[in-house]
Amino acid sequence: AIVKSLQQWNSHVGTAVAIRMAEAAIDLGEYDDARESLREAESLWQLGASDSTEGARIQLRFAELWLHQGDLAASAARLDQAHRLATELDGSRSSLHVDILVQLAAVRCRQGNLEDSRSRLEQAQQILAEHSATQTAAQAVLLGVLAEVEMVDDPRRALAHLNRAQQLWESNGLAECRNAAVNLARRGALRQSMGAREQAVDDLAAAGTLLELLGLKQSPTGAIVSLQLVSCA
Repeated sequence: AIVKSLQQWNSHVGTAVAIRMAEAAIDLGEYDDARESLREAESLWQLGASDSTEGARIQLRFAELWLHQGDLAASAARLDQAHRLATELDGSRSSLHVDILVQLAAVRCRQGNLEDSRSRLEQAQQILAEHSATQTAAQAVLLGVLAEVEMVDDPRRALAHLNRAQQLWESNGLAECRNAAVNLARRGALRQSMGAREQAVDDLAAAGTLLELLGLKQSPTGAIVSLQLVSCA
């Protein structure tokens, strides 16, 4: 029993480390390394019969990887697996479900299914309302995806969502993170499309500075921000 417990513990630690390595690699745009780390995490998780939370998070990171690489069908399939594992753990009202729903909404938005995307975000908002005291970051990410859904039909409403998301990042000590930089970049691009060039430059410059601070200046997000700044010149 002791040996089995030690094996499970080692598997748990190894899985957690591999997931973190994958997350860092995704942020840097090192997708081959991310895929390798996630495969290792999945193997360790299966070997150690760890809890469903780790399994769901592995599937969630796989989905994020495929989303970055443009394979929307593969991303959606991984999110279905993540949802099944998370539901096995604690029903369908956990904070983990929020992450899954928001990412699925992003996938549906990229697929052009805006109605389904909005539906997923509404479900996520309902769960967040039950965990409002501890889910500030999740709410900010959700607003960013909601803005992406609204950009074509109602850019002013999309801008309001991004402004609110930025307020959440800044007012809760979370401003120095990749998602905050992504929000600034998204708002800068939207403002540029709306003709607010000076404000767009300010947002994009702030996003670039933050990405450099985080060591992500050479990441795909950093490259996009640099190109957007050039187009504003």
